[in-house]
Amino acid sequence: DSVGRLLAPCPSTAPPQEGKVLGRRTTCSPPFVGPSAAMQLKLAVLGAVGAQASFLEHTKNPIRKVVDLLQKLGKEIEDESSKAKKMYNKYMCYCDTNTASLEKDIEEEKEHISELEANMKELSGQNAQLEAEIQDAQESLEANKKTIAEATVMRNNEAAQYASESSELKDSIAALAKAIPALKKGMENGSFLQASTWLTVQQQLLAALPQKQRAVVASELQSGSTDSGQILGVLEQMKESFESTLASATEEEQEAINTFNQLVGAKTDEINAASTAIEDKEARIAKQKQQIGDDTEDKEDTEVALEADESYLQKLSKDCKEATNTYEEESKARADELAGIAEAIKILNDDDTLELLKKSMSDSSFIQRSAETSRPREVQRALEVLAPARANPLYRGQLSLLMLSMKVTHRGHFDAVKKMVYKMIDNVKKEQAEQDEKKNFCDAEIKDGETKEASKKSDQKLIAQRAEQAQENVKTIKEEIKMLTKEIKELDAAVKEATETRQQKNAEFQKETADKNAAVDLLRKAKSVLAKTFGASLLQKHQTKDAQALDEMFGSFVQMDTVEEAESAQLDQFLDSSSSSQAQPDQAGKKNNGAAGMSIVNVLQQLIGDLNAELAEGKATEAAEQKAYEELMADSQETRAAKAKDITDKEEEQATEEQVLEELESASDDLGEELKSVKAKLDALHEQCDFLLKQYDDQKKARNEVLESLHQSIAVLNGAKFD
Repeated sequence: DSVGRLLAPCPSTAPPQEGKVLGRRTTCSPPFVGPSAAMQLKLAVLGAVGAQASFLEHTKNPIRKVVDLLQKLGKEIEDESSKAKKMYNKYMCYCDTNTASLEKDIEEEKEHISELEANMKELSGQNAQLEAEIQDAQESLEANKKTIAEATVMRNNEAAQYASESSELKDSIAALAKAIPALKKGMENGSFLQASTWLTVQQQLLAALPQKQRAVVASELQSGSTDSGQILGVLEQMKESFESTLASATEEEQEAINTFNQLVGAKTDEINAASTAIEDKEARIAKQKQQIGDDTEDKEDTEVALEADESYLQKLSKDCKEATNTYEEESKARADELAGIAEAIKILNDDDTLELLKKSMSDSSFIQRSAETSRPREVQRALEVLAPARANPLYRGQLSLLMLSMKVTHRGHFDAVKKMVYKMIDNVKKEQAEQDEKKNFCDAEIKDGETKEASKKSDQKLIAQRAEQAQENVKTIKEEIKMLTKEIKELDAAVKEATETRQQKNAEFQKETADKNAAVDLLRKAKSVLAKTFGASLLQKHQTKDAQALDEMFGSFVQMDTVEEAESAQLDQFLDSSSSSQAQPDQAGKKNNGAAGMSIVNVLQQLIGDLNAELAEGKATEAAEQKAYEELMADSQETRAAKAKDITDKEEEQATEEQVLEELESASDDLGEELKSVKAKLDALHEQCDFLLKQYDDQKKARNEVLESLHQSIAVLNGAKFD
């Protein structure tokens, strides 16, 4: 009844605009306040009428003040609801964006891991196949080397056997070549060989022959015939047989050499091909092992990133779900509070209520006294404690509602108010705990993101440096290959020039040798004619000593290296023996010119000797130059092969560096995408967290102040006194 008497309708003399102030303004949006019931708001409004009686003393319609207070409270709740909705929408945008990004990253990481595993498996299989192929190639290479070694031993044995046989045959042919002309020359004056003389010739001939051919010749000469023609025929037949045997042996030796060279060439080609294949396969294995190592490292890094992304996605999903539940609960609470405020305003604006209040609120002094005397001292003190905290915009609405409830509370009925205070304390602590958790989350995630960003940037820098070094290496290798190619061309040009020079000198040598041999042949013919002409008289002059002279002549002959030396020595012997009678006439008074003619023969012989010496010197020079040329060719070939191998090695090194460069470029691109993802996450985190982190300290301080005020109000309501 006392409350009813406090309510009075607007007087009839009230200004028209006052009726507008009491109009029904109930449109609102869900606010964010602590949960409360509409009935509590109704009681708070009724209590507010008494609380406001002190400043309604001079007002015609004090209900307008109450409605204004309710409308202001509703506006604050609407503002809080709008802010909460904006923050929630931003957070949901963050949730949706990062969830989609994380799900995409996780899918790509799983696919990348599968690709890496498949690639590593494929490369491992290829390496196993290559190692088996290398083993086969090495076995083939060793077999070819063994074949060449065995063929070389056989070839050396055959060459040694040929050298021994050909040497003996050549010695036999040379001995016969010396004996046959001597016999022919002795037969020009008739068949003058006696048995004793022939025996001497036979003994000396056999002594000049090699051991192996001595038995063959002895067998042919065992008939003991001393007929010069028959002996000459036997010797010529033997010489032809030896020459035929030597020619056959030489032909067989050349065929064996050609066969050996073909075999060695074919096996060498196979060895080179196998060696190249082994080197290529070993290079591929090394490269693929490196790739497997890189893929393994990449797989491990990707698995770490996948685990982190899955963990973060799980936590993000949980946080987003909790945020949605919290927002829905808070939105419902705000809606309930606004509904209570709207219902209270509707009650106060009802025509019957206004009429009742108008009749009941005629005595304003009574209202003031009633309000002052009905409010407990503890409530008044609690209101004074909470008044400063109400200035905090975070809890202005909740504190206003709490204070309204306190104003209508009577002594002995503090439990409901205390319950509201304790509940608000729990809500404030809960909100602070949530803020602490969000701050810790933001700090950790931002730190982790910044660490990842710094790491990715550092990796980018290292990759850029390695790529720059790889480019420099490729440039250097290309220059080295270019230089080696130039050196090979210069070497080939030098070899070509040396070959042309050698061919030219050899042609000059052959021509000079042919000319000198032709000159020697001419001089020999001239010498032979003169020897026949003037040598007969010398032989006749010394006829009594024919056997002894022939024996000495032939004995000297078989010990000389050439027929010309034997003839020269024989002629010198005759000239010396007849030097005392060179110009003396014979018994018939005819002058003997044999000595003078033979002196000319001696001059020709000296010329032949000089030419032969020049031929020998030219042959030695040619042999030395040919040997030097062959050594030069061998060295050049070795040098060229080494440079060609260097080029091959450099090309492989270049290919490796280019592959490294390509991989670095790919890694740089991948790292760039990863860095973009990290930056996107950081930007989203900053969008979500920057406001929270910026306001955290101020809001925490404000909550502490509110908590302190709430605790003091509880203490006051419990009877505590503060001086």
